[in-house]
Amino acid sequence: MQSLKSGNLSEGDMRSMSMAAGKIASSPLWFLDGSSSQSVASITANVRRAVRKHGVRLVIIDYIQKVKAADKAEKRTYEVAEVSGKLKDIAVQTGVAMLCLAQLNRENEKEKGRTPRLSDLADSGQLERDADCVMLLDRDRREAKGEASIIIAKQRDGECGVVKLWYDGQFCRFTDSGVDT
Repeated sequence: MQSLKSGNLSEGDMRSMSMAAGKIASSPLWFLDGSSSQSVASITANVRRAVRKHGVRLVIIDYIQKVKAADKAEKRTYEVAEVSGKLKDIAVQTGVAMLCLAQLNRENEKEKGRTPRLSDLADSGQLERDADCVMLLDRDRREAKGEASIIIAKQRDGECGVVKLWYDGQFCRFTDSGVDT
């Protein structure tokens, strides 16, 4: 990842990037650039259109606290709750799977070594209520590689628990063991 960010790619790296770009270009993916912090109304309209025109079945929001609510509220938690509810509604109405990334508050960083928990979701408990499944990613951010975990903190129709992973920061990749693939 650092080589990609700095532009210091070898000839082999460039070939690999080119092959990956070709695979992505020929895949049935549809991207909507929401880098300008879109409103929830704009996102719901775009999801409806994408489902109708392109048959989209998975929507990924990066990240939910950046989505603007329809109305300015007295507290940020109310705005995030509104966005969460509207995204849940559009997922149910259109039948798409909705994956929403969310920011955590800094509480688990204050207590060194504490794993994240549901109460660490930033700005709203409504995220927890609306979600069918909540997974929290945990790893030592000071280390370039090492153990990581996905904590399944809520699973409406299944069990909760921890999935152990291995993180390799050079490639920003998570695998199921410490063996490079």
